[in-house]
Amino acid sequence: MFKNYIKVAARNILKHKGYSLFIIFGLAVGMAFVIAILSVSVQSILPIKF
Repeated sequence: MFKNYIKVAARNILKHKGYSLFIIFGLAVGMAFVIAILSVSVQSILPIKF
């Protein structure tokens, strides 16, 4: 069943290339911002002590 989901997803990505690229790029940018915000907030909460 999972293999079928992968096939359908790959088929849709190949069928709608522009839309898929836009969605994947937006997801990547969103994840990058979340990681950046988390790293800044963790560094401010737990400063490195030497």
